[in-house]
Amino acid sequence: MKQYQTFVLLMGLLGLHGSFASAQPRSPAELYQLFEKLKSSNLEVKNQASQELHAYAQWWLEQDVATMRESLPAALEGLDEPNPAVRRQASAFFGVVTALRCDDISEILSGTVDEIISHFEDPNDRVRGNMIRALALWSPAPPARAIVPFMKALEDPSGEVRSLAVYGLVRAAPESDSVAQAIANALDSLGPEARRELTQSLENARADHPIIVQKLIEQLDDDHRPLVYTTAKALGVLGSEASDAVPRLRMIAEDPDIDDQLREVVNSALRSIQQAKRRP
Repeated sequence: MKQYQTFVLLMGLLGLHGSFASAQPRSPAELYQLFEKLKSSNLEVKNQASQELHAYAQWWLEQDVATMRESLPAALEGLDEPNPAVRRQASAFFGVVTALRCDDISEILSGTVDEIISHFEDPNDRVRGNMIRALALWSPAPPARAIVPFMKALEDPSGEVRSLAVYGLVRAAPESDSVAQAIANALDSLGPEARRELTQSLENARADHPIIVQKLIEQLDDDHRPLVYTTAKALGVLGSEASDAVPRLRMIAEDPDIDDQLREVVNSALRSIQQAKRRP
């Protein structure tokens, strides 16, 4: 199962489609060559290079830290290529490693934090997403110098990038008033669907700062039902930290005009909050 999950994540980050490729021994020199092939005007050559990059990444993730670090110079060089296809593929190495090798990520990517941050504003949204993901998922927590770049990324036009930035901010500075206020301001500036995406990220990060909790409570009054649904779920995850949401959640649960699905998630949130309050 883990091997299949690795395959699916790799395919998504690399933007590939196809069958599972066997992980043959690889070398950093081959990575340089594959990036060169991606620049070919021949579609067949480019597609083959993409498939080989998938196989390389699969092999790479199974190696020890020292072997993985040997390939980083090639990946970093790929990030500086004018060709967007090369940058996308190079960025995937950073996006996937934090998701699948989180226990030793600080060793694998040691010394690359500033270079990763320098690509937070790449013209390609997939590159930006992969590079922000690399630090948002950093273990045990994102480095402090990523906080300001994360905050800037809250204004990114890509919803995925904004959501990853929110996740990184909550993990990097969960108790910071300024970070919480920046997230609240971002929620105020966006449309309902974009706010729903950010709220889902807040749920995943278990963001329980009082400023954020208050903003989530305010969202319960929104006319966009999917946003209210996601917000109620997020508050339920927070347990006793979301106690101030109980009166509004009860009002929603008693509203005869809401649909059964929303009523169910609201009641579930209420149960979670009340149960958490009863725990010693």
